[in-house]
Amino acid sequence: MVKIVSDDPILEAHIQTHVDLLISSGGWVHDDLEIQCHSGDLSIHSAPTINADAQLIIVPEHALAPVNQAELTLIGDEIIFDPNRSNLTDQQTRLLDIQCRIYNLSGKVRKLRQSVSRYLRVDHPALFDALTDRGVPQPEQLHGRASSSAELPDVSVKDFLKSRVLRWPKHGNEDDTTDVLMSLIDYINHDSRATPHQRSSDNNALVATSQRCREKISECFVQYGPYDAQDVLLLHGYLDDSADFVRSTSFSVPVEDLGTVHIGSEIAYQPNKHTVSKGKNRSWSFPSVRTRDDGDLEVSSLFIITETDPMALKRALTLAIAAWRHGLDQPTTSRLVGLLERAVLNETRGYYEKLRIMAQAAQNSVAADMVQKMVSIQLQTLSRYSSAVQ
Repeated sequence: MVKIVSDDPILEAHIQTHVDLLISSGGWVHDDLEIQCHSGDLSIHSAPTINADAQLIIVPEHALAPVNQAELTLIGDEIIFDPNRSNLTDQQTRLLDIQCRIYNLSGKVRKLRQSVSRYLRVDHPALFDALTDRGVPQPEQLHGRASSSAELPDVSVKDFLKSRVLRWPKHGNEDDTTDVLMSLIDYINHDSRATPHQRSSDNNALVATSQRCREKISECFVQYGPYDAQDVLLLHGYLDDSADFVRSTSFSVPVEDLGTVHIGSEIAYQPNKHTVSKGKNRSWSFPSVRTRDDGDLEVSSLFIITETDPMALKRALTLAIAAWRHGLDQPTTSRLVGLLERAVLNETRGYYEKLRIMAQAAQNSVAADMVQKMVSIQLQTLSRYSSAVQ
């Protein structure tokens, strides 16, 4: 039987109701699953008896509530669901109603209003702009660039849903998708070592598996996307050291007499919390490459991966050079790859050293302190890369 552990008895009862409703709607929850909620922080745990990658939760497609059919509003720090003005099935209505109640009891809207990125934008706009200059995987989750205004626009329903919905392909049809809210599975937290959301082999259900990514910890995780520590801090507001990679900063570098290479801030491919996947892969680490009208090379953001795939950066640069200048011999290509690799590392380290100085200058700021800690995580990861490729 599913175990629920919470420091709030009312919240505990609501979570139990959520589990029961999902099962009565044709879903499935592993008997040895444990759902925890402490100070409003929800998490999913599996017992040691559950094998790695075993199924934990199955949500059938008909139980996934499409948000464009739901009438949702914000009043203060609560999200209000109006079933009478929504176009959902009875099952979807009951599941969405209890999910919104759990969001409210756990303070999800209030926590969004208090996110690190919002504090940085108001209190330290120059630091916020420097952080977002590198590019953000899901920029729609932020409130744009910093402004001279001392106040932020209030959080909207759309803002709240951005980090909660899943883009679901109906019956596996990638050309027919809709944004849905995920029953129970939404309570699974992020770890970059986990896989993204999975769907069943018949494409008719969303599946969560047992991914205990951390030693001696029973919590299970899912990968929201290829996010390094900076992405997680900006998008989700906490410090995370699970990523074994750092994304490069954007810069330009002349390459002998061939032209200039421009490393951009956009990400070529973004599997994320909003999409489903069919398994583990690192296709997100391949950059997009194009030759500009002036003959220069433009490459999307690059991933500097440490111990698990230290050759990924070199492979990406080799592919970029081959696409840019056909017919170069192997020694020339190797030399150019080495030149660009050093430039990527030096520019990215320099970017984080600059961020560290800016964050240190912002005294008595919890948000800026978190930026400093994030910078330390990124620089340590870069150091591990240098050790791995020696």
